[in-house]
Amino acid sequence: IEVPGLKDPHGMAVIGRTILMASTGTNEILAVDIDTGRTWKHWTFQETTDRDVLHLSSIALHDGRVLVSTHNSPRPGPDRAGCGCILDVATGESLVDGLERPHSLASIGGHLHFLNSSSGGIARLGEGGRIEAGPRIEGFTRGIALAGGRLLVGASSLRLHSRKQGVTTPNERTNEDWMTDRRYRSSIAVLDQVSFEVQRSIGFTLLAPELFDIAVLEAEPSPHVLLGDAEVLRSASQRHEIWMLRLRLERQHEHIGKLRAAIHRRRLHEKAIIRLVRFNGTTLSGVAFDPDRPDAAIHVRAAIDGRHVFYARSDLARADPSESEMRRPRFALQIPPSVLGRARHRIEIDVPDAASCEKVILELTSVPPARAGTSTVAELNGAA
Repeated sequence: IEVPGLKDPHGMAVIGRTILMASTGTNEILAVDIDTGRTWKHWTFQETTDRDVLHLSSIALHDGRVLVSTHNSPRPGPDRAGCGCILDVATGESLVDGLERPHSLASIGGHLHFLNSSSGGIARLGEGGRIEAGPRIEGFTRGIALAGGRLLVGASSLRLHSRKQGVTTPNERTNEDWMTDRRYRSSIAVLDQVSFEVQRSIGFTLLAPELFDIAVLEAEPSPHVLLGDAEVLRSASQRHEIWMLRLRLERQHEHIGKLRAAIHRRRLHEKAIIRLVRFNGTTLSGVAFDPDRPDAAIHVRAAIDGRHVFYARSDLARADPSESEMRRPRFALQIPPSVLGRARHRIEIDVPDAASCEKVILELTSVPPARAGTSTVAELNGAA
């Protein structure tokens, strides 16, 4: 049956000869008459229908009331996310608040059962609206049914890919043993109906990464239905494995990129970089950069003729925005005029605290005191 206006369908319930469907994308419950095929809107969230606001997840009939579970609360507020609830669509009353992505409402044994999916929980409403919670079940719980006096609760594997956003989910971490990791395999937990005690767990292979619901069949299904299910399972398995392999590949590429960057950095910048910019007779100014400490101030040492040693501080605070080296820490080293005579001098400049630094050697004839303001550019050997 084609249902006009149905968008992103989730849960459904059969009440007599009517099928109720949760149109999650439009915040509505649509109804279909099984005999005539007629469709209509059974309930519409009064605020908006142009986007998924409540995220309706399941529908159930309990005590003559149509109930629906939502991931977000309908109460007014700037942010409804993270506050799931169970609503009576006729009255707007919230039976249970503060749930984490609830699913699978079911009226079993006169009690309303539901799954707190994000936390792997199962619960029911007891006498006086008291919530009776069961143990935590590993996985994303979704799907509940009663069979042979025992509760069957489905638990899906962690989702590796967001279908709405079209991206890989960031919270799953994989390793080389991911194919045997129980977090990536769905299962069905068998519980005692009264005590909620988990009696055993039925695990699935990678062919069934997610379970949406559990149904108890009164008769054997036709071969055609089973074939259709098999095709669905194969498709789901392929998507699951593709997402997982792509996630691992992305992380490997990221790791390889970091290794390449580190190797490139060691190859090109294994030594501290020094470049002399200007010497005006009393002040040596230039750039000194240690790749091991790119943002930290470093000390530059100048040894004159092997007898006099002076230090200067090189940091980004001295960087000149007008020059191309504006992101390189600059330094200015003051040399007392008394150190420099009229003879030739040899000045060795390096970064003593660097792991490795090739010295920059400057040979010059001292500038006479009368010409102390004259600027000269020094030529360096091996300057970077």
